[in-house]
Amino acid sequence: MSTLIRKETNWGKNTAERVGRTLVGIVEQLVAMEPSAQFIDLGSIPEDEFDNITKPGYYLYAIQAGSGEIKGILVVSNDGDTRQIRYEYDSIYTRSYLDEGWTEWMDEFVYKLRKHIDNDTVYWDDSNQVIKAKGGVLETISIRISINPANVGQCTISATGDIINVVESDDKSSYYITATKTGTVTITIVPKDGYQVSKLNVDAVSQGAVSEYIFENLDTDHTMYVWMEEQLIQTDTDFLIRSDKPSVYYSGLGECIAAIKEDYPDKLTKDIMISCVKKATEVRGSQRNSTYGIWTSTLTDWNKDSLYTLTINGNGLYTINCKWLGGLLFENVDNVFIKGISMLNYCNFSGAASPEELAAIMVRSNDATGKVKNVALHNCKFNGYYTDSSGKQWHTWYCLRLKNVSNALIDSCNFDRASSVVVYMNGIDSAEINRSYLKGDYYINAGGLGHANVLSISGNNAYLKLADNTIDGTGMIEYACSIGGVSEFDLVRNTIKNCAGQPFSISGDMQRFNIKSNLFHSNITGGLYAYVRRMFGCSGIKELNVDNNTVYFNGEYSSSQEFLSGNFEKLANYNNIFINKLGKAYVAFLNNSGGVKEYLSSNNIYASAFWNNNPSERFINFSPVKAEINEGDYLDFSFETRKLGEYKNRGYEADSTTLSNADNILNIDEGGTDYKLLESLKNTYLSNKEYAPEFDIDYLRASINNVSPGAYNLFGEQWDETTDASTGYEGTNMADLETFSNSIVYIVPTDDIITVRVNSKNRNLFIKSLFTSDNGHSFIRFGQIVTASLQCTYNEETGMYVEDNNYTLNIKEESYE
Repeated sequence: MSTLIRKETNWGKNTAERVGRTLVGIVEQLVAMEPSAQFIDLGSIPEDEFDNITKPGYYLYAIQAGSGEIKGILVVSNDGDTRQIRYEYDSIYTRSYLDEGWTEWMDEFVYKLRKHIDNDTVYWDDSNQVIKAKGGVLETISIRISINPANVGQCTISATGDIINVVESDDKSSYYITATKTGTVTITIVPKDGYQVSKLNVDAVSQGAVSEYIFENLDTDHTMYVWMEEQLIQTDTDFLIRSDKPSVYYSGLGECIAAIKEDYPDKLTKDIMISCVKKATEVRGSQRNSTYGIWTSTLTDWNKDSLYTLTINGNGLYTINCKWLGGLLFENVDNVFIKGISMLNYCNFSGAASPEELAAIMVRSNDATGKVKNVALHNCKFNGYYTDSSGKQWHTWYCLRLKNVSNALIDSCNFDRASSVVVYMNGIDSAEINRSYLKGDYYINAGGLGHANVLSISGNNAYLKLADNTIDGTGMIEYACSIGGVSEFDLVRNTIKNCAGQPFSISGDMQRFNIKSNLFHSNITGGLYAYVRRMFGCSGIKELNVDNNTVYFNGEYSSSQEFLSGNFEKLANYNNIFINKLGKAYVAFLNNSGGVKEYLSSNNIYASAFWNNNPSERFINFSPVKAEINEGDYLDFSFETRKLGEYKNRGYEADSTTLSNADNILNIDEGGTDYKLLESLKNTYLSNKEYAPEFDIDYLRASINNVSPGAYNLFGEQWDETTDASTGYEGTNMADLETFSNSIVYIVPTDDIITVRVNSKNRNLFIKSLFTSDNGHSFIRFGQIVTASLQCTYNEETGMYVEDNNYTLNIKEESYE
């Protein structure tokens, strides 16, 4: 046997099997062997020099140089990296040296050897001390198990019996099991809490909804494929209570809501909370026998213009399975707050008769002049996917539909795998979406959605805020977000990524658009149309403020990309990082009609390919602004030489820097996983602090001294937002952009729309603002930023003005939880 190994191991074709067989023979007989010239003796080489040995093979050596006793083995792989040293002390083998990443001797050593030698010959004895061979070759079979991608994380796999090894992928989406031939192996699917096996295929043949399968007398390789689903079992015990009747229990939301409406026929006279008190899953009945038809539960024509709120609190325990159709319907109902619930399997294409007017949650008014006021969602989870018994994935139409809803607030919700249109709002006066994960499911065919969107939002002279969200536009090949009729838009501290097409399409004129501390990356990767080639496509913008954003152009689609295209009059462009990694973007801001009247800019970093490789002088491939040449009050951007110095001479781009697209600027450029400025550049590039937002994308406060450019502030300071004691409010009259605050009395003309921003910086607070007037006209609004139209005292018959009407604003802050 030993004659197969001479001065070194020949690692050529068909050699691995012979080497493997020889290795196990050597280790088994090691104690009895004598030194031999047939082996490479490392006896005089210190252990700290083992890394210098690169010839692949198996080396025997003595513990004490020159002793003549062979007491150890050094394994060197064919790539010169993998090493394992074993000593013998009192007949016990001990690991004394291992390469980085090896954690356990008994289960990892064989696994590592699998990569380099024929391991059919390798196994451990009963005490896991010695590698042996049985009959020269140990025959094995493999069982490969895959989890349906939509179900990854919902189960794990265990195996018992004649198992040699189990290797699972990092994300637990697949398992590779090696077992002895002719043996018996039992595979068990272990569901996570709240899930069950939907179907198991073995060798592409369905075994039904079984969680265990036994292979006997194994003689060939096998495959398994697993589908999971939410447990559909209806909880058969009472699980809902009401705050006004805590001793009464209900087994369904529809039943509980009906009881409240019976007790309060017109509207609430106090705040009422419905609470889930034990883990429960409610399943909608079939369309034919459900009390509420195509909905799980409904509430209509109730609580209009009320000063009190109905709260549905699932406490993280309550799941509603809509079973292919609609979820919750609120029609002509004011002041609804839903939190802590999960909704599944809603509004999908599994049935051809599914009507269009469906969603997981539908809130609507049938009259645009009598809009629904105040809808809020917090900490809710939505998963509209449904996999049938054959494994077919059915797609979902809508998740949230808010129609003719004046004020809407969404906070800390998860919309993963939510629908083709994740959030649909129309008729809004104001809306906030904060701290949420939003991802859609693009689907289009003869019976599908023509225009899929993560967000589809429209209003009339409305206010919109998107803050601290992740907007994932995977698969959205047209527009990820379609926005219209918004007068003021705050887009702050969001991550916008993976948009195949254009992330934002914005129609209608805006008074003010604030884009601050956002991260954009991996966008414009595969749009449907040639015009889908920019981050923002806008109409008219009176004032555009763009501060401390990181814009990473690394999308393949279109060779003429832009950050924003629109007709903006004033542009403030401070502290941003624009990286044109692939050289496909040619301008940051394109004014596509008219011209710019005011341009303020400084402390930006522009990284792109430059003409003549002279980044300090020219913007030839990537300009900050491109605009029409106009006379009169418009600025002239006809910089034919495109020199950065010329921009600075004209008062623009002070302290801005141009770099090459080949320069490493962010952590991602040096193999990191985030888009922060490199720490080594922290003090090289600083922001204009006057224009730096108070909080960066991680909600770190700006330090006293310095701020770094881009979305992440490397000088940012941690703070406990729950200790914030800010009070009062600031306001804007949207008609003339006049500002006011709680420090003085403000007189607003009747029917002008005002926007009120509560000063609290604690994002964990659910805020209700109560406007109380002298003549009895009072109303409430949800959210940190709300819009309102105040009324004078008037003659109800003629509609004529009688006298001024004073309002008092009382702001109530309470914890979301």
